[in-house]
Amino acid sequence: MNYLSVDHLFVYAFLLITLYIGLRAGRGIKDIREYAIANKTYGTGALVLTYLATAIGGGILIDDTGCMFTYGLIAVLADSLLSLTFIVRAFFIAPKMVYFDGCLTMGDVMENLYGVPSKVISGTLGALNAVIIASMQLIVLGAIGEYLLEIRPVWSIIIGGLLLATYSAYGGIKAVTSTDIFQFIALIIIIPFITGTAVEHAGGIKEVFNQLPTEKLAILDHEKFLFYLTVFIMNTFLQAGLVDTAIIQRMLMGKSRRQLQNLYLVVAGFNPALLIALAFIGLAGVAMYPNTAPQHIVTHI
Repeated sequence: MNYLSVDHLFVYAFLLITLYIGLRAGRGIKDIREYAIANKTYGTGALVLTYLATAIGGGILIDDTGCMFTYGLIAVLADSLLSLTFIVRAFFIAPKMVYFDGCLTMGDVMENLYGVPSKVISGTLGALNAVIIASMQLIVLGAIGEYLLEIRPVWSIIIGGLLLATYSAYGGIKAVTSTDIFQFIALIIIIPFITGTAVEHAGGIKEVFNQLPTEKLAILDHEKFLFYLTVFIMNTFLQAGLVDTAIIQRMLMGKSRRQLQNLYLVVAGFNPALLIALAFIGLAGVAMYPNTAPQHIVTHI
């Protein structure tokens, strides 16, 4: 195995640039407020990019595309309708965040509302949630490293984990925000490229739909209809996504109600475009590689 091939060097460079950006952005932090929410100094553009990188990220590229590959149009429709979740958040949740101006974490918000026991419980559960999400992402990183670069998964996990822990611990939210922006810019370049390549090799958009099995075109009579309806109700009307401590932290970074509203309206507008791009990767995968495992469809393409 040649670990100095162009592909490998490209990945090494990306990781080193990410580390450099994170360490540089995190210099000179003076207190915990700056470490946790950057003293609310970011503009709407930066908040939008870090929010999108947090809410979307590489996991969505792999997971959502796999669902669209497996279940077809109902997964595409369900994900697209989640834009309504962000619109509800813009008009009904964002205005309430002004009451938590002195809070730095979800635990602080819960203490403000329900007292210290709630802070302890939410902090504990939030930490467990973060560990689980980070572990899942590192496992995916290991699988992708093995699949694309033939690097042993354990090395991808160790190197990726150390890099992430180093700049996050050193620079707090400033480091995370800066690397989020860099990584999201990479994603919005990569995703359209993969989409265009996949559709072209599948024979074009018309051919992609012509080759879809009938069951992947079903909506109301799809076996997963009740599941996706439940997910839609929980996320849109019950705002289940707000249990994510990283999402709450991004909201606490907002300077004002108007800025948070603008953030969510921009996200609501961007979300369908992104999901359409992901949908065509998954649906083109059905045409080209119908027997591939869903979690491998993106890396296979």
